[in-house]
Amino acid sequence: MFGELIKLRELGRLLKKRRYLEALALARDPAIRDHRKAVVGAEKAREALLSVAEEQRARGEVAEALKIVCAVLRDVEDPTARRLEEELRRAVAEREAPKDTLEDDSEPLVWPPHRDPVESANRGRLAVPEPAGLRPVTFRSADQLPGRGAFARGMPFILRVEEQGDWFVHPGQSVLIGNATGHVADLPVLAAVGSRHARIERIGDGIDARYRVVPIPGRKVTKNRRKIEDLAVLEDGDVIVLGSSLTVVFRRPVAASATAVLELGGDFTVHGCRKVLLFSEAGRTGSVVLGPGPETHVSLPPDGERVEVLRGESGETAGLLLARCPRGVAVADDEERPQVRVQPGVLIRAGMLGFFVDPV
Repeated sequence: MFGELIKLRELGRLLKKRRYLEALALARDPAIRDHRKAVVGAEKAREALLSVAEEQRARGEVAEALKIVCAVLRDVEDPTARRLEEELRRAVAEREAPKDTLEDDSEPLVWPPHRDPVESANRGRLAVPEPAGLRPVTFRSADQLPGRGAFARGMPFILRVEEQGDWFVHPGQSVLIGNATGHVADLPVLAAVGSRHARIERIGDGIDARYRVVPIPGRKVTKNRRKIEDLAVLEDGDVIVLGSSLTVVFRRPVAASATAVLELGGDFTVHGCRKVLLFSEAGRTGSVVLGPGPETHVSLPPDGERVEVLRGESGETAGLLLARCPRGVAVADDEERPQVRVQPGVLIRAGMLGFFVDPV
């Protein structure tokens, strides 16, 4: 009861300060979402956000307006917001679409619309569950693909796997975990932790890579129930607790890959994802492995294909985000190849497996 009162007071404070995205996220908290004040607060936040979106559209800031409308639609289905979303999507596509077209204009690409690729910078402040399935829409040419382009090194993204769920992918050698309201953490979580609570660092790459957790001075972090004073080396299966409530399980399921997995406990999420991939961009030695069996980063049913997502190392593919499968992998309905380029919002298929990636 006392915890509910604190959250309801915080909701009122956020609304008063016009921090509507944070208020909307807090109103979804399972502890208060059915409370009358939370329901009313969420409605006020949605109305205010739609007004802000309309003002931004009038100023020509269509991409920013679209981000806000998408946040509202994640909370509730609203006909007015849905119409506005469609209008803004068209405006964004007209402004940002490249001029080139696909070589074969008759072959469609697929882009699932349930998550916009021009996602909000404010999404880093939210912990919002996302739908796991795909709802494809057909586009006939490349200039109809909103957000089409390449993922530069160091850019985080969300890996969405059909019928399996979403994984937040964070590249780089170090990741900062902290409270989402501080707006500084690489992994923002709505938990009772500091805005800068702890770092997880990777030393080296490939088989020899090692991970360690480093608490920010003054912040409580434990590993396997033992308090960490300075830093602690992490092994597969270690349980880290930040503060008193945020539990994180460290996994290193693929010995040949430096990429690791963080599994968040309870109802905590990062950008709507319960699992985080600490992606090593060192080519094959940092691959994200999707497939059947335990020695994978993303576990699939027994009949699933084994696919690697990795950075190209040399030649024409150097630095590009790639998908590789010995049995063949395809972009949407295109022909299968041993390796294809992964681009924002474009469906990748390998056998019965389907996935795509979204920028954050």
